[in-house]
Amino acid sequence: MRKLAPWRSIRGRESILRGFLAYHIASVVIGAAATVVVLTLYPKTENPKLPPLLVSNFLLLLFIIGMSYELCCDVIGLETVVHGVVHEAEQFVCLGLCVAVPRVSRPPIVARFPRRIERGFTVASGLVALAFGAFFLFPFNRAVYNAFYGLIYLDLSLVLLYFGLSFIFFGRRSTASSSMRHYSVALSILRALTIALFPALFVVDFIGWMVPFLTSRIPVDFSLLPAFYILMSLIMLIGSIKEILEPEPLPEPMKPGEDMIRKHDLSRREAEVLPYVLQFLTYKEIGERLFISSGTVRTHLVHIYRKTGARNRLELSRIIQGGRGAVSPTPR
Repeated sequence: MRKLAPWRSIRGRESILRGFLAYHIASVVIGAAATVVVLTLYPKTENPKLPPLLVSNFLLLLFIIGMSYELCCDVIGLETVVHGVVHEAEQFVCLGLCVAVPRVSRPPIVARFPRRIERGFTVASGLVALAFGAFFLFPFNRAVYNAFYGLIYLDLSLVLLYFGLSFIFFGRRSTASSSMRHYSVALSILRALTIALFPALFVVDFIGWMVPFLTSRIPVDFSLLPAFYILMSLIMLIGSIKEILEPEPLPEPMKPGEDMIRKHDLSRREAEVLPYVLQFLTYKEIGERLFISSGTVRTHLVHIYRKTGARNRLELSRIIQGGRGAVSPTPR
């Protein structure tokens, strides 16, 4: 995040400062434009996973805007009260990220563990925010001030690690439906990106200003967050576009009536598998819906083919449509 090292040591490097400022502004423009498009497409998908991701994206946008304003003030040599207020406001935005990001990792089937994690980050961020706000009521102490910054960055570091590694905890709890799979893929890519960039973010943006050895080697104005924000916005945008371009799902398939089940001697499990087979779902998607393995689905389908005489799913669909009954898949 924003570092506390003095700016005077690099005042002479105005061209580098302007380059950093252009980099920040470009990230704001590109990321904000992508986010506006995502918001425009959202009503067409009504993706339940997207709102917390959009909130996190918006908070990150506010943080980068604040950083850009500070950098602009340094480029033109402007020191105002607003400059300091913006700098402190960034830290509260950072704590807001610590509350919003864990909700992006929430699995479709919410258990006690993720709820406890979310509450833990919320309580920790709230306490740090209250303490940091109360700090300004007391005489200034640089050591305490730096300690609060360290707590904020530690909280955010843990949040990013939790988000990046959440697929390990919740990967098996993904939705069985084939809908929204592009968002799931986009979220997985974003998690992988977070893990890949985390070491650099931790060194450059989180602790670089606290380690003298790094302060002399990392430009105090440089940040990886604008680049991360651009990638995050583009990943959301691509996921939204692909979701919109996804063909409409096929209508609910014919389910064999009791006469058809008896005629072909289908077992109860085969009768449950059959409607999903006719939706042309993959073995994995069918298995996730019925909580069985892909291999078991394949075995049931082989038995269904043998009993009905069908050679493929198209022939199977014609056989079932020639029977009686058209209802939804059998509920579990």
